[in-house]
Amino acid sequence: MASTRSGGGQNAANNVPIPQADAVLSEDESDSEESDVSDSEQEPSWVSWFCSLRGNEFFCEVDEDYIEDDFNLSGLSSQVPYYDYALDMILDNEPPHDVMLTDQQQELLESAAEMLYGLIHARSVAGGSLCAILRYLPCCAHADTPAWTCACKCG
Repeated sequence: MASTRSGGGQNAANNVPIPQADAVLSEDESDSEESDVSDSEQEPSWVSWFCSLRGNEFFCEVDEDYIEDDFNLSGLSSQVPYYDYALDMILDNEPPHDVMLTDQQQELLESAAEMLYGLIHARSVAGGSLCAILRYLPCCAHADTPAWTCACKCG
């Protein structure tokens, strides 16, 4: 009698049912997976974290699809040091395990990510997402605020 992988067949030697691979989780492993998911749900993305920093109040969160679009990033790799690593940091991609950075290199990488996000943000705003910025402004908070800022009903 041959065992089947998908249906939880039986071991020919002992007639012992073989559970499906997906169903073989101990209680500890299940709890561990749930805590990993809850940790990632609670931890903000790099973009959210960066936009929430003091002094960055007028940065808005640029959509990840915009950031991943090579057309929108055209020419930025020559302007930003550590471009690939900075982009990975912005997108919350894990760095390669074989790359060990010194503290100084880590600081340079963080600075590069901030610069890259600033450039991406500027392109995003100039490219038509001005209403995303206007959502951060209090409606008609100042007498010199143009009336159209209050009328913007985007997205």
